[in-house]
Amino acid sequence: MTVYKKILVLPHLVVNNANAWSSPYTAGFPSVCSFGGSVHALQRKFNQNGFSDLKIPEFGIISHKFSVRNYREGNYGNYSIIANANPLDKNGERPSFVPEIKCMMEISLLCEIQGNTDDCEAIEQAAKKLLNSNLRIASGDVITSGNPYAVTIGSDEDDEAFRRYIIRKLMPGYALIERRELMIESMKQGNDALDALLEHLTVIAKPHMNGTEIEIERSRKEDGWLIPISTGYAAISGTGRAINQRDADTPHRFAESIVTLGEFRMLHRMNGVNNLLWRCSYDTEKGIYCYNQDSDIDDDDFDII
Repeated sequence: MTVYKKILVLPHLVVNNANAWSSPYTAGFPSVCSFGGSVHALQRKFNQNGFSDLKIPEFGIISHKFSVRNYREGNYGNYSIIANANPLDKNGERPSFVPEIKCMMEISLLCEIQGNTDDCEAIEQAAKKLLNSNLRIASGDVITSGNPYAVTIGSDEDDEAFRRYIIRKLMPGYALIERRELMIESMKQGNDALDALLEHLTVIAKPHMNGTEIEIERSRKEDGWLIPISTGYAAISGTGRAINQRDADTPHRFAESIVTLGEFRMLHRMNGVNNLLWRCSYDTEKGIYCYNQDSDIDDDDFDII
C-alpha cells in the first residue's frame, strides 16, 4: 500500500560557524540531534506564525559541502583547531573555556509536514521568511538558501516524485543515513561498543610490490562512507534536582551521548524517501532519547548500543 507524505524541502542552506563537536567523543559533521533541534525550532516558528497545527515528525539531512575550521603545517603535520577566544573578563584575563570546533556547510533539509498542509504556497512563503529570520542550525547562522518547495512523495521505491523533486534537484548530495545494524551485529558477536565502532572505521593498509614500486591497498571492513554519529542521549541517573540547574522548574537528569555508525550515501543510490528520514523515539523506562531510521530493529537491541 502506497503511503503519501508531504515533504517541505529546504534546499541548499549555507550555514556558517556551525558547531562541529558532534559528541563528547567525536568531531566533524554536526550530530543528528543538532538538526532535530533546528527542525523542532522551525516547527515552533511555524506554529507562532499562523500554522498552529503544523507538525514536523520526520526530517532528512543531505550534505552538499562541508569544511572544518582547522589548519596544519605542512603535508604531514597534525591538524589543529582554529578556536574563537572568549572576551576578556573584568580583570583583563580570558576565562577558561572548552575549545569549540566550527564548520561551514551547505545542506538541504527534508521536513515531513503534517496538519493543515493544503495551502502549499503559503507554507513555502512562510518557510522562506523564517529562514531569513535568524534561524540557527547546529548553532550556526543560515547565510543563504534556495527557495523552499513542498511536494507530495509516495513510499514506493520507484516513486517518480522522489526522483524528480529530491534526487534530480538536490544532486550532487550525500544523504546521512543510519547504520546501527552494523554495531548491533558486531556487539552480538562479543565486541563492546567502542570495539564495534572502531572495527568499521579502521582503515586497513596492505603494502604490496608492483614491479619495483611499493603500492598500498587501503580498505575497510564494510564498503561505504561510514562515520561515527551522535543520535541522542541515554540517561545515567534518575530524575531529580541538581545544584545550579538552568531550569528550576524542570527535573534534572544526567545523560551521556549515544554514538553509533552512520553513512553518507549519494542520493541517486537511495530507493525512497522513507530510507533517509529520521524520527524521534523516547523510552521512558530505559531513559533513551534518540533519533533513528530503522523501525525494524528490535527495541531490546537498545540495551547493547
